[in-house]
Amino acid sequence: MRKLLHTVTLIGMAVMMTACQGKSMPDTYVPGMDFQFFTGGIAQYTEDGAYIRVGDFVYFYDRSTKEMIPLCDKPDCLHDKETDPDRKRKCNANLYMIDDRNYQPFIQYYEGNLYIMYKSLFADGGQRKSDRNTQFVLYKHSGNGSYKEEIWRSEEVVSSFLVHRGSVYYTTGGYKSEEDGIKCNIFLKAFSLDNPKREKELYHLGSNVATSSIDKLTGYGNHLYFSTSISNVLEDGSYEHENHFFEMSLRDYSINELSVPGLSSKTLVNGITFMDDKLIIIPYTVETNSTDEFYIPTDIYEADLDGDNIRSVLKGIPQGYYIKGDGQNLYIDNAICAYMGDPERDPELKYYVYDSDYHMTDTYTISNSLIKNWAWDFPVGCPEWGCYTLNNSAEGVRSAYCWDKKNIGSYDGKELDIELIDYDYPEPYVVQELFTD
Repeated sequence: MRKLLHTVTLIGMAVMMTACQGKSMPDTYVPGMDFQFFTGGIAQYTEDGAYIRVGDFVYFYDRSTKEMIPLCDKPDCLHDKETDPDRKRKCNANLYMIDDRNYQPFIQYYEGNLYIMYKSLFADGGQRKSDRNTQFVLYKHSGNGSYKEEIWRSEEVVSSFLVHRGSVYYTTGGYKSEEDGIKCNIFLKAFSLDNPKREKELYHLGSNVATSSIDKLTGYGNHLYFSTSISNVLEDGSYEHENHFFEMSLRDYSINELSVPGLSSKTLVNGITFMDDKLIIIPYTVETNSTDEFYIPTDIYEADLDGDNIRSVLKGIPQGYYIKGDGQNLYIDNAICAYMGDPERDPELKYYVYDSDYHMTDTYTISNSLIKNWAWDFPVGCPEWGCYTLNNSAEGVRSAYCWDKKNIGSYDGKELDIELIDYDYPEPYVVQELFTD
C-alpha cells in the first residue's frame, strides 16, 4: 500500500486525561482530536479522504484519486485478496472479527491513527477462543497501514466507545445475579491512551433496578454527553421508566442534566447534535406510545455546550423526524414517519437541510434502491462530503458510496447525487475458514 497522507453514582473524579490535555484545549471542535459526532463509526474523515470499514477490512478512500486502498502496507500481502486464512488474518487491514451482523466494530480516528474496537475470536497468540467467550479488543492502526497493535482488551461487553482528546470512554456492564435477585449495573469508564492499564469508573447506573443503559455517548470540546435509561418493576408488575440526558465537563468532571425549561414532565431530551460550537437539543414528548406521537410538533433548541442559555431556533418540527448535524448544517428527515407513520402525511422520503442561521436551504431524496438500506441512517458525513457502506452478509453484498455536498442548495427535492466507490470487495466469508479446530 502506498503511504496515506435513578440510581446514579459519579465515581473517580481524577480522570486520566493525557497530561490534563482536555483542560488546556479550547472549548471548540478540534479536527483530528475530537470525536467525530457526525459519523456512525463506519467511516472516519481526514483532510484527504476517509477510513472506511467494509465487511471485515478497513480501507482508506483517497478523494483526489478515488482509490480504495486496504489499510496495510506489507509488501508481500494480498490483503483482502489473500486465500490463505492465516495470511489473511495477519493483514494489517483485517479485523478477523465475528461475522455478526448485529455487531458493528467501532472505528475512531485520532491524531493520525485509527482506533478500532471489535469482538475478537482469538486469544493472545492467535489461538481461537470459544464463541461464548469472545473478548472486546482495542487496536491502534497506524494511519499509513504500516502496523497495528493491541492496546487494550476486556472480557466485559463494550456497548459503546469513543476516543476524545487523549482518552478512551466506553460503557460496559449488564445483568448480575445478587442475593435479592438479578440486577442490572451499567458503567461509564475511561482510560488514557498513554496508560490504558489505569482504568477509572466515571459513572455507575443501576444497582437496584431491573434494567438500565447508558447510550448516545458523544464528545465535543471539553464535554462528554450521554443518555441514561432506567426501568423499575412496580408492585403491580408494571414498569416505571426514567430517561435522562447528561453533560459532563472534562475540566472539573461536574455533571449537569440537560433540560428545556417550561416543557411538560412528559418531555425528555431525546438527542443532541452540534452547530457552530453550539449544542443542539432535540426534545421528545411521550404521550400515546403510538405512531401518533411522531406528528406532535416540537421546537428544536440551541444552547451553550454546557446546556446554558437555551433558546428555540426551529419551531413546529414533527418530533418523529430525525435530526443530525455536521457542525455547519442540520439535516432533518422524515424517514421514520414515511416508513412507520401516516402515509398520507408522509407519502415519500424527504430530507431537509438547514444552515447555521436555521434557514432551510434545500430538500432532497435518495435512490429507491438504497432507501431500504439507509432510510433514517443515511450518512451525514463531514461538512464537505459524506460516505457510507452497505454490508449484507446473507446476500453477499458489499459496496461503498460517497456524495459531495457542493451541490447542496440546488436539489430542490430531486434525488441526491451519490457515487459508487469502485472496488472489487471480497465476498463475506464465514468465520470458521479462519482457523482449524
